[in-house]
Amino acid sequence: MGRLPIRWKSLFIVIGLMVFFIPICGFSQQDGFTIGDPSAGDIYLSLGMPEAVLIEKLKGFHVSPVPGSNTYGIAVKTKDNIGDLYKWIGSITFTDKKLTFISRTWYQSFNDGQTFDLADKLYHLFKQEMGERGELRVTIKTTSTRDPDKELKSIEIIAGNKKVSLLITDSEKKEYGRQVSIAEAISDKPFKN
Repeated sequence: MGRLPIRWKSLFIVIGLMVFFIPICGFSQQDGFTIGDPSAGDIYLSLGMPEAVLIEKLKGFHVSPVPGSNTYGIAVKTKDNIGDLYKWIGSITFTDKKLTFISRTWYQSFNDGQTFDLADKLYHLFKQEMGERGELRVTIKTTSTRDPDKELKSIEIIAGNKKVSLLITDSEKKEYGRQVSIAEAISDKPFKN
């Protein structure tokens, strides 16, 4: 599988950061999902799975226990321009020998300056807004429109008078192509939720 273009990497980072805001949005509860990698295959993880069964199913992955806890990191070995690396694909935690926590990594970059800069800017934007409170109330809005030439999709993260917008243009036509735009805005009045 080839590497994704930088614009798609940036998109995946923003979407990954939005996962932190899912509890605020009231998304429906889910009891599991698939993690994996082309080199090791996919496996479906479901809350409540027995520890021994799951650890056995993860034989094709690099499973590393976190000392002093019931948590394991899950990775796959990959190559980069600097040699062998382990690509983090998720983590799991057990309580009373049953799976009680699952995370999966949507995107991870190594030595990618543009992706790092984007993630760092988003971190500082949210950190600045959280200030001393250590929390930030946000609204996330999505829209989608389609015409014969293209589809436009947007995600807006609104926090008071600041907004981060992600615009995705998807078209087979050369003049539009496949584009991703990420922008920050500030206003003298709060944005409408």
